[in-house]
Amino acid sequence: MNNAGGNVKRLMVNEFVDNSADFSPDGQYIIFDSNRGGNSDIYKISADGTGAVQNITNNSAGNYEPCYSPDGSMIAYRSNKDLKDNAAYDIFTMSEDGSNQVNITQTLKDTNEFGPSW
Repeated sequence: MNNAGGNVKRLMVNEFVDNSADFSPDGQYIIFDSNRGGNSDIYKISADGTGAVQNITNNSAGNYEPCYSPDGSMIAYRSNKDLKDNAAYDIFTMSEDGSNQVNITQTLKDTNEFGPSW
């Protein structure tokens, strides 16, 4: 929708749980987490709804709460992909295309990192 709340356009109609959307700084893309692949991964779609939805984490872990860096080159998100405890989460960063995934926190057992933000 536009800033005034008009021109509402639905981008996706599906049976999946799509959460935690964030616009790229240039307004061209939206990233979000979704269970459409059987687990929660980070996906990207054009802000105008054209083109295919792209899976940019594509792993068997839980990946949530993506957010763009101010320049749009990086994404921060939370994941349990490096932990043996599926209930604990660390904060990761990655390049906008999903490459260069780096764990930037070291969560203790039975604790969680939430709400990554730049």
